[in-house]
Amino acid sequence: RIVSGIKVKQPLSSATFTEPGLEENKGRILSTKYLQEIKDETNIKEIKFDGSSKKVILDLEITEELKKEGTLREIIRMLQDERKQMGLKVTDVVDVQFDEKMDEFSKGVIKEKFMELQKICGIKNFSFGDQFKIVL
Repeated sequence: RIVSGIKVKQPLSSATFTEPGLEENKGRILSTKYLQEIKDETNIKEIKFDGSSKKVILDLEITEELKKEGTLREIIRMLQDERKQMGLKVTDVVDVQFDEKMDEFSKGVIKEKFMELQKICGIKNFSFGDQFKIVL
């Protein structure tokens, strides 16, 4: 991720662990619990095993859906950070004005994923205006 400049918040579709004998022993080496933890912590959708050589291969192709998911996570982080700075409670429902100068892709993600944003970030309504702000 560092070499490719891909943030951890940007989901990746898969990682392939390659080491001879690993496929046959994966259940003993990595339990389902640990595989899920690796996926959660590294933001990787699927972990694969292949016994061809000793390395980990990340699928760095960012599909449209993965890009949307990564953008949504960045927007959620921005909203949660602002809510925290304002001292808002989890139960406080707010209106949000996003900066109209934000890129069109992000605007599209906000419109498409608004129901998720409402649920996760406690948003009642949103609009686009001259600056980003949260109104109680």
